[in-house]
Amino acid sequence: MASLHVKSLELIQGDFKLKIPEFYAEGGRFLGILGSSGAGKSTLLHAIAGLNKNSAQIWLDDKSLHEIEPHLREIGMVFQSPVLMDEWSVRENLCLLLRAKKAPKSSWDERIQKALQSTQAYHLLDAKASKLSGGERQRVGIAQALLFEPKVLLMDEPFSALDPTLRRGLGEMIRSLVREKNIAVVFVTHDRDEAFGLCDTLMVLEQGKMLQIGSPKELYESPKSVLVAKYMEPHGIVKLEDGMSDIFGFELEGIKTPCYVYVPPRAIMPSVLGVLWDVEEAHYVDGRFLVRFANGLRAFWPMEPEKEVCVGLDLGALRFLGEDNE
Repeated sequence: MASLHVKSLELIQGDFKLKIPEFYAEGGRFLGILGSSGAGKSTLLHAIAGLNKNSAQIWLDDKSLHEIEPHLREIGMVFQSPVLMDEWSVRENLCLLLRAKKAPKSSWDERIQKALQSTQAYHLLDAKASKLSGGERQRVGIAQALLFEPKVLLMDEPFSALDPTLRRGLGEMIRSLVREKNIAVVFVTHDRDEAFGLCDTLMVLEQGKMLQIGSPKELYESPKSVLVAKYMEPHGIVKLEDGMSDIFGFELEGIKTPCYVYVPPRAIMPSVLGVLWDVEEAHYVDGRFLVRFANGLRAFWPMEPEKEVCVGLDLGALRFLGEDNE
């Protein structure tokens, strides 16, 4: 099982500085990198791949990659827009990559068959790239990365240009594939819901700094900073100024202000003695309803809600962050 270990990564590009102490990506699992545009997500992937100069110590299965050229690192990359020659067939595009990397010609047919079958795209072998749909192009793009049987896949927002249905389908496909082949995946996205649906571990990156790393559940329920809380639930973080004690109609006692209060979905529940909130929308998800309220907060509800519901807050589930956590 592949294991990627990155330590003491520091990189400076003009005015931008990327600094990450340490992280791991394990085989068969997804490490998600969540952050806004310009946070350093793609720069981090390039550093792992050896495409930029940096001070990182990087090991793959306890083997240092420091002196190893990018094309020999057993790392595949998947981009938002696969690089394909539109007038060439899928087969010709894959052969071009095999030729460029000097793979033995006797291995080409087997490599192409394995890669396309892994992405459920072998039927596209002789199709022109210009005739492929967005989802088909991305399947071929993933097949390109699999041609050399990598131990690590670096995926740079690979599904962001696709519609939600295609994203879910490709996400399920790649998740199944990496578990079967025990590939470690580092998956870049700015979409919180996509990160939660795919990733086993999440790193929140902002302005070149790692704000927090942990399981999606840990980050969602216990963010360590205001910025991380805003990524988890943008409407769930509220600043209480000095002397304030009311939050969404609930009176909080014994709170030292000023501070920030984070309200995760699990803190919100039905209560006959609670506060009336207006329901904006509700969707059925896995035996319960995901409710979005008019105040922007979200929660899971055991039954289909009316347009107005009585809500209680579990004060023990709230997270209080001082101003120094901004």
